[in-house]
Parts: sequence; structure tokens; C-alpha cells
Amino acid sequence: MNSLVLPLTAIVLFAFAYRYYIAFVATKVARVDPSRPTPAVTQADGRDFVKTNKYVLFGHHFAAISASGPLIGPVLAAQFGYLPGALWILFGAALGGAVHDFIILFASVRHGAAPLSEIARREIGPVAHKAATAAILFITILLLAGLAIVVVNALAHSPWGTFTVAMTIPAALLFGLYMYRIRPGRVVEGSLIGVALILLAVFAGPWLVKSQFASWFTFQPKTLALMLPVYGFIAATLPVWLLLCPRDYLSTYMKIGTIVLLVVGVAIVHPKLLMPAVTPYVNGTGPVLPGMKVFPFCFIVIACGAISGFHSLIGSGTTPRMIPNEGSIKFIGAGAMLTEGVVAIMAVSLAVGMAQIFSGLPGMRGLMAYWYHFAIMFEAVFILTALDTGTRVARYLFQDVARHVWAPLGSTTNWVSVSAVGAVVCVAWGYLAVTGSIETIWPLFGVSNQLLAVIALAVGTSFILRQRPAPYALVTLVPLAFLTVSTMTAGVLNTFRYLSPAYVADKGATVAYIDGALSVILIFLVGLVLIDSVRRWGYILAERRRGVVNVPAVARDPDRAGPSPVAEVAG
Repeated sequence: MNSLVLPLTAIVLFAFAYRYYIAFVATKVARVDPSRPTPAVTQADGRDFVKTNKYVLFGHHFAAISASGPLIGPVLAAQFGYLPGALWILFGAALGGAVHDFIILFASVRHGAAPLSEIARREIGPVAHKAATAAILFITILLLAGLAIVVVNALAHSPWGTFTVAMTIPAALLFGLYMYRIRPGRVVEGSLIGVALILLAVFAGPWLVKSQFASWFTFQPKTLALMLPVYGFIAATLPVWLLLCPRDYLSTYMKIGTIVLLVVGVAIVHPKLLMPAVTPYVNGTGPVLPGMKVFPFCFIVIACGAISGFHSLIGSGTTPRMIPNEGSIKFIGAGAMLTEGVVAIMAVSLAVGMAQIFSGLPGMRGLMAYWYHFAIMFEAVFILTALDTGTRVARYLFQDVARHVWAPLGSTTNWVSVSAVGAVVCVAWGYLAVTGSIETIWPLFGVSNQLLAVIALAVGTSFILRQRPAPYALVTLVPLAFLTVSTMTAGVLNTFRYLSPAYVADKGATVAYIDGALSVILIFLVGLVLIDSVRRWGYILAERRRGVVNVPAVARDPDRAGPSPVAEVAG
């Protein structure tokens, strides 16, 4: 089959889903109100809560959610053939991922930009809140450590990649200052300058590699693993408009531009999909994912691009604090997710490799090495944008917990508290990245990410059910049911694998038992959230049968600005 079929199918299906299905969710289920002030307006502080141009914010959000997952997952799942992964991406993103991202972002905005764990407290109850908080904090640190290791592996001994990634920082700082201080609101002017600097850094790479300056940007893995937490700390503590949002926005031009060029390249080169639609490895005998059958592991290996729990952290972290108005939530939340779905389907189509596609274009055949290094740098840029935003979100999560211990630690305007909590977060995931290896961290990565999506969909279902007629909750309940079955099945199978004699002999008893214990704990915590959610749904439905229309939220945080529970319901 021609590899162009899958990208074209994805573009048409996702455009249809965005135009009709997501529009239905936004107008009928959520009932967005563009005139309603958002937290970026009501809580504006010039640091975290900053009203941001929707196109700039789309760039930040897309860059933050599209880490390595939409590139790596589909390639690994190609072991099963191209069809299982392609179907999961197409229908998972259109019917599940886009709704998941939209609803969590909308719910966070309606709850005053509250993080996911706090929304769980208000919409479900204290048991779900405590279980979700513990699970989310652990999963967040695990995800950040895993992303850091991938960045380290991509940039180690790669001066071109390291130089280009490093140059995005001063370019972002200049863009931020230009947009907010020098020429406020001049998005086009700032974008032209920022993108020009990024392109200059990209094309200066080949010259740098051959120059005497190459050694300045050539680092050992251990050195990079130490440098990344330092950058993460800076990105997590500086005002969001100065570095984080501009860098993610500018990186999006490279990401989307590269994907567009890949589509054009496929149209010209039109390589055939040599991988069969379905392989014999669906039974778990494959070499890449040994022992993993197509169900449930195809739905675990491919997360970003279909449904990913990490997105709920961004959607209840940095993005809701910058939303200019509710009317832009559909474009930013669902639009970015569907765009990521196109990236993922391109990865399925192009298992032959980015370098081969670009070098197959007319006049480009002699540049295979160039495109190879570009692909490495492209991967690192993809992941680093998720790493820096994820670190800032983790700071929000830890501060939300810390404020219950000592109120000043929860302040997002106090430099001391912001720096202290930011340092704790960076040390936590930095320690795992420096001392751990991909083998010890990654086994828990996939299932943990999808368990986070289960929590988010349970919270989203509770949020919808409380405000709207019960049938509307099916938009999140159906994806929740499917993901719960597949993820819990994978979690149980993985737990038995961690405790098997073969795994113990391969990884060592300590690593095996830690992985097994953590897997059991995560499944237990998510199970608590689900049980408490079902209890809450039963209560809401019982109240509706009694004639209560406006079922109040479980709780409202007096320390956080936001509408009252009744206003939440009334919409």
C-alpha cells in the first residue's frame, strides 16, 4: 500500500472530528462561554497567569504534549503490523484523545486553573483526591525522568543537536521580551525574528560540527543528565512568558514544518508500506516487544497520538493559566491533540525513516547524513519542550500539596517558595535520570501514563455528569471504559512479568521487586479513584431522580479563586 494513504486518511478524519464531534462536545456538552473571564484574566499575576495569544498558546500546548511518544510508540507498535497502530491512532485520537484533552482543559479553566488532583477533590471527593495526588506525583516524576533519559541519549556526542537545542533558549528569551516588553502583541514580527534565529541555528549545525567549536557542544551522557535539571529549574521558575511559552511556540514551527515537509516528501517519493497490515507477532512473540500481545499492549505502547495521560497534566497545568477566553479551548486543547495524531500516523507511515524520505527528494540524495543528524535534533527538540513544561507543571502540583503543609510554600508569586519547590522537583527527576537507566525506569512508563489518562477521564466524566444530562457523559465514559480494561489488563500482566524468574534473573531482584511493588501500588491507587468515582456518579444520579438539577460540587477551595459550585453547574 502507498504510504500516503494513512496521512491523508488521518487529515480527513481528524478534520471531520474537529468540525463536528468536538464542536458538539464544546457547544452542547461543555457549553463554552467566550464572554466568561478566564483565570488568566481574573488571577493575572504576570508570572504564571498570563493572558496569551491563542496561536502562541497553541504552539506552547502542542509542543508540550507532543514529546517522544508520537514518534517512538508507533514505530515500536509496528511489530504488530501497521494496521493495529493506525486504527488506534485514528479512532483513539478522534473519539478519545481530543475529548480527553478538551474536557480536562475546560474543567481546569472552570475550576480556576486547578490541577487535576484538586479537580478530583472537588468533583469526586477526598478519597479520590488523596489517591489521585499520590499517583499523579509519582507518575509525573517517572515521566519526566524517562523523557530526560531520551533527551540525553539523543544529544550525547551530538554537537549539532546540542547546539541547535541550546540556541532555542536565547531565541525564546528574545521573542518573549519582544512580545511582552519591546513590541507588545506583535506576534507576526516576533515570530519572524524567532523562527529566523531557529533556522539559523539548524543550518549552522553542519558548519559547527566541522569547526573548532564542536567540542564546546559535545557532552557525555552523565554531563547532559546533570545539565537538564538545571535548565528545567530555570524554565519552571522564570515567568512563563519569558522562556517557557516562547520556546515551545517557536519549536512548534520546526515540528509542524517538518511534518508538512514529510507529507510533501511522501507525496513525491511515495514509498510503499513494506510492513504487512498484521504480523504473526500479534501473539506476543515479536523481537521488539517480547511477550506483549497486540491486546492490550498496542494501546499502551501508543499513547501520545491517541490518548495520553501526560496531556492532562499540561491541560490542568500551564495552559489553563494562559487561556485568553473559553472560545479558544477547542482550538488549543482538541486541535493540538488532533495535530499530534497526524504526527503519530506519519510515524506509522514512515518507519522507513525521516532521513530516507528527505534524501529521496530530487537533489537531496547526497544529504543522507545531514537528514540523519536533523532527525536526532528534531527528536530532542520534541522531547525537551515536554520536559520543561512538565517540570513547571510538577512544580504546580507539588506546591498545591505543600500549601496544605505550610501555606507560604503554595505561593506562586513568592520567589523563595517557587524556587524551593522547583528545586525539589528537579532534584527528584534529575536523580532518577542521573543514576537510573532506561531499562529500570521505562518498564513502568507506558502503563503509568495510561493510568493517568484513566484518572483524568474519571474526573472528566464526574465533571460532565454533575452539570449535564447523563447521556452527555458518554463522550468520556466510553473512552474511560475501554482504557480502564486495556490498561488494567496490561498493568496486571506487567506485574506478573516483573515478578517472574526470568525478569528477576535479567534485571536483578531489587529492580524486579521494586517494579512489581510500584506497579501494584499504582493499580491500587487508580482503582480507588475509579471506585470513588462510581460512588459519586451514583450519588449524582440519585439526586437527579429526586429532582435536584444543580448538584453542587463536593468542595470548593476557599484559597483559590473561581466560581461557586452552583455557578459551575449552571454554566
